[in-house]
Amino acid sequence: MNAHHIYTELENNLPKSSAADRQIWTRQILEEEIDLIMLFPLIFGTPQIATRFLWLLSEIGSSAPKYLKQYLPYLFTILPQLSHLKSEGTFANYWLLCGIPNENEAEVITLLFDWINSPNTNVTTKSRSIKVIEVLPVSYTHLTLPTTPYV
Repeated sequence: MNAHHIYTELENNLPKSSAADRQIWTRQILEEEIDLIMLFPLIFGTPQIATRFLWLLSEIGSSAPKYLKQYLPYLFTILPQLSHLKSEGTFANYWLLCGIPNENEAEVITLLFDWINSPNTNVTTKSRSIKVIEVLPVSYTHLTLPTTPYV
């Protein structure tokens, strides 16, 4: 199955997909080493397609963190365009699963603290953001979480 075929399959079937369907697609994508860049236009589809595609990326990150991590810098560049999807928690989860790419470290760390400190951020996103910060490399030991509970 090539990228075009799986793109078409996802576009047609993501809206009604189950977790089991997404696990099958995850295996196919990983086994065939499909270039995720070819699938990223799905992020700009209908909200249901976009949301379930983000879920699929989470499945990929759970199964093969290094595979997804190589695409995280690009995904980070389009994060502002996804505000309608409330994808902050999803991105925090990607960084928890895969780590923060070196080229985005400063911006992502700032963003995570912004999410933690914002009264508009939901509890799930805050807790995932805290977990990402807690597992940062030792080189970031000078960073501390606020002592006032924001969650």
